[in-house]
Amino acid sequence: MLVRRSLAVRPLTHIDPGARMPRPVSRLAAVFALATALGACGKAPPQTAEPVRPVRTMIVVAQPAQTDTAYPAEIRPRIESRLGFRVPGKIIERYVDAGARVKVGQPLARLDPRDLSLTVSAAKAQVAQAQANFELAQVALERTQALSAQNFVSGAQVDQAQTQLKAARAQLDAAIAQASTQANQAGYATLVADRAGVVTAIEAEVGQVVAVGSPVVRVAVGQDKDVVFSLPEQEARVLRPGEPIDVRLWSAPDVRLKAVVRDVSPLADPLTRTYPIKAALDDPGNVASLGLTASAHLIGRTADAGQIVLPLTAVVGDTATPDQAYVWVVDDGVAQRVAVRIGGPVGTGLRIVDGIRPGQLVITAGVHTIKAGQKVVPMSASATTPSTISPSAISPSASRR
Repeated sequence: MLVRRSLAVRPLTHIDPGARMPRPVSRLAAVFALATALGACGKAPPQTAEPVRPVRTMIVVAQPAQTDTAYPAEIRPRIESRLGFRVPGKIIERYVDAGARVKVGQPLARLDPRDLSLTVSAAKAQVAQAQANFELAQVALERTQALSAQNFVSGAQVDQAQTQLKAARAQLDAAIAQASTQANQAGYATLVADRAGVVTAIEAEVGQVVAVGSPVVRVAVGQDKDVVFSLPEQEARVLRPGEPIDVRLWSAPDVRLKAVVRDVSPLADPLTRTYPIKAALDDPGNVASLGLTASAHLIGRTADAGQIVLPLTAVVGDTATPDQAYVWVVDDGVAQRVAVRIGGPVGTGLRIVDGIRPGQLVITAGVHTIKAGQKVVPMSASATTPSTISPSAISPSASRR
């Protein structure tokens, strides 16, 4: 009788962990692992090319020795008088406005004269009292001299009477002088123009109480005009009186006037740290009105030969070394940071004293986002336009900007 034995296959979950796996199974697992490793080695991870960033650049060149620097200026009168009352008081009338032309002796404003009138009356009373004392001393001297002739009084009494008469005379003279002073002050209640000119400003109004000498009216005297502007230290220290200036009015750019420097202030303004400059304006046609804004061009200035000037956007600083400045130079398509030494502003740019040389390619925009060694392509030097540049050649940061 044949007995069939069935081979039961036990699931893997029932395999004893401590039992050793049969040899054929372990070899099969090794084969699968080797195949997986070989497949992984055959597929390398994708590599992306380093992005090339387009940048704006300029070729470093030496500026010519002749420069033309412009500064904002204002047309002002050569002589401007600030007129004020010579006595204190309250303004009750004003006769002129800004822009009015005045003549010599023309009334400009008037104070309340009542207090001054009372002072004049008091001074006159002092004169009358001093006059009476003088006459009394004079009569007393005559009487004393008559009695002395009759030997009724001594010579010392005569001398005393003469002294009293001299004192009375001095008091009378003082009272008369005081009365004249008060009369003059009463006349000072009216402010008059001492010279012909044009009223440029009103600095006090009716009803205002002013002190002695407080400016009330400003008057430009004569036809002479000045161009007033300020210069930084490096420019002011080389400017000399007599140098020519080209003046252009903002309201009429086509009009060009000539001026000559006549005064360079030796002291800097405490707020702006600039030096005020005054230049005599030649305006025979009276084109430039007082108060107009203009541009003062320093023509014929001689700068350092072969100086290098870069725009402000090309220079970057470092937080670690605040006193050091840098520029980005393109060398064989790679951005390199180069330390430079700044000599000072020239117009709207900066003069570079040391660090770069003519002929180098300097990045002029976006200098704060460039990294050392980054690949760049000059937009001006590339044959492709920004619209034809491949998107893969632009870095993500550049595309967002």
